[in-house]
Amino acid sequence: FGHAFYLAEEVGCDLLFVPQLVSLEEEAFTCPKLMGLPDVVRSLLPRKKAIMLRVDARAGRSWWQAMREVTLLLGGDKRAFARARQAALAAQKRYEEGFRQSEKGGGPYLAVLGHPYCLYDRFLNMDLLFRLARAGYRTITPEMLPAAAVGQGLAGLEKPLFWSFGR
Repeated sequence: FGHAFYLAEEVGCDLLFVPQLVSLEEEAFTCPKLMGLPDVVRSLLPRKKAIMLRVDARAGRSWWQAMREVTLLLGGDKRAFARARQAALAAQKRYEEGFRQSEKGGGPYLAVLGHPYCLYDRFLNMDLLFRLARAGYRTITPEMLPAAAVGQGLAGLEKPLFWSFGR
């Protein structure tokens, strides 16, 4: 909410995009904080215009479908969405390749666990990942683990985990 408030009140953004991330995969939910954020923003910043789309893989509504809808809502067309999607996928691929490059580095490995919105928010975590890298550590975050390895680790549990980020 602090980010939304800052953008709305301090920066003066005319429009906020606050997706309701219910589930990113069919068998689990994201986090109650992410599910409820649009409602909190709507109630505490009622004067601001906001685009609040629901992403719910359990209901057959993917992230890409929501982003396509936002593109069209903002005046873009299907081609603009296709170009943006390709650029996003390419950027994600470069980011993931960076994981593999960091594995070739020198220092000891250190696993850093947490919700992505904490791990990758440089302000919130006081730039933890950068500080660890500067101190000579090679960090491993949950997103760096291969899906097969995560699945193998979860196979021994009595029941499936309910929350995606808990995996």
